[in-house]
Amino acid sequence: MRRWLYSKTTFVILAIAIVVAGIQVWDMYQKARLTKTQLAQTEEAYKKLQEREAFLSEETRGLSTEAGVEAKLRARFGVAKEGEEIVVILEDTENDESVETFSWWQRVWRWMRGDEE
Repeated sequence: MRRWLYSKTTFVILAIAIVVAGIQVWDMYQKARLTKTQLAQTEEAYKKLQEREAFLSEETRGLSTEAGVEAKLRARFGVAKEGEEIVVILEDTENDESVETFSWWQRVWRWMRGDEE
């Protein structure tokens, strides 16, 4: 019995068993790490969905009244009640002088080409 226990065959079988067990442990470790990462991502997505739900429920609560619907329509489409007037203010873009700004590299390149003014 002792002879069989300390034989080379027994050591080879034991070494193979240890390697196979080590591979299985490493695989389980990798899966545990992946699961932990996915759990964190899922919790973050759940938190964002809860915030979105709170926002949407607040929006729908505001639209449940006539004043809320009117305010939303005015803000989104710029509509007015009968008798009201809308004033649109446009910016004067003809008098704007556009100033060209160049990075230091573009200034060096223009200087080398002789475009510098």
